[in-house]
Amino acid sequence: MLSTYFLNNFRQLPHYDPEYNLTVITPPTAEPASYDEFADQVRLDQTDDQAYVTALGMAARQYVETSCKLSLMQATYKVQFDCFHDCGMKLPRRPVQSVTSVQYLDINGTLQTLSPSTYQVDVKSTWTRILPVVGTCFPVTQIGQTNAVTITFVAGTATDPANVSELAKLAITSLVAFWYENREAAASEKKPQELPYAFEAILWMLGAPEAG
Repeated sequence: MLSTYFLNNFRQLPHYDPEYNLTVITPPTAEPASYDEFADQVRLDQTDDQAYVTALGMAARQYVETSCKLSLMQATYKVQFDCFHDCGMKLPRRPVQSVTSVQYLDINGTLQTLSPSTYQVDVKSTWTRILPVVGTCFPVTQIGQTNAVTITFVAGTATDPANVSELAKLAITSLVAFWYENREAAASEKKPQELPYAFEAILWMLGAPEAG
C-alpha cells in the first residue's frame, strides 16, 4: 500500500480533480513493458507465472497512469462533465493528441455535437483544456442532468512501446516486482508492506508535467 504521507499530499496536486467521469473507449493496442522486462526485474528464470506476471504488468500500467493522470500508450477516452465551464474544461489525461468530438444534452435533453469552429483546444497550458471561442459562451445544458457534456479525445505518449520513457517503464516494472514478491502482504501473520519511497519518487516525477 502507499504511505499515508503520499496519499495525503498527492491529492493536493493541481491535476487531481474528482469532478469528472472518465471512461476508456479504445484501450492501448500494446503494453509499454514486456514480460521479459518484468522477468528481469523479478529475476524469474521460469515461465510458470508468465500469465500472472503479465496481468500484473497491465494492472501496474493502469495504476501508474491513474496516479499520474498520464497515458503511456495512445488510447481513446470519453470524459463527462455535468455542464460546460466557460473558463475551460480540463482533459484528465496527457498528453492529448486530438479531440474527436464535444457533445452535450441541450436544454430539451437532445444530444447535440458542437462544431469545432465554436470551441478552442488549449494545448499550451499544462493540462489541455476545451474553451469556447473568444467572445462566445458554451450553450446551456439540460438543467439537473448529470454527465450532460461528453468529450471524446485521444491521449498517449507513444504508439510503440519502444518510445515510452524509461522512467515510466521503471515505475511499472518496480510495481510488478513489489506485487509479485508481496502477494500475501495483508495476511494476519505479516505486517502490511508499503511501497518503497523510490517508487513514490518516480510517481512524483511522472506526475510533473515537464517529466511526462
